[in-house]
Amino acid sequence: MANEFKVKNGLKFPDNSVHTTVPNLTTTSTTATQLYAFDINTFGTAKILIQATSGGQRHSSELLVNHDGTVAYATEYAIVKTSGNLFSVDVDISSTNLRIMVTSASTASTSYKSSIVMMVV
Repeated sequence: MANEFKVKNGLKFPDNSVHTTVPNLTTTSTTATQLYAFDINTFGTAKILIQATSGGQRHSSELLVNHDGTVAYATEYAIVKTSGNLFSVDVDISSTNLRIMVTSASTASTSYKSSIVMMVV
């Protein structure tokens, strides 16, 4: 792309939000796999756009996440699928990181692409 603009570690805006892409993930596992994690001492709320593809199927959703320092809370919405479910998503806190965990619905190769907006505490 001729006018491509690349950012390595996200963009920080005056409203104290950070916009970044998440490294791509491909898995053949049906166990929970970490899609992304962020420091709970730095960020309080996040909005994640997730796209999963497997074969010719696509499953996309948004996830709104926050925490109280001990427990992570999330709601998944805006779910769009070309066929059945390719994944489920959950969140937890491990040490000082809030983790976004995806569980693929089958052992077929499933590829994930994501972007995230995080709000500074």
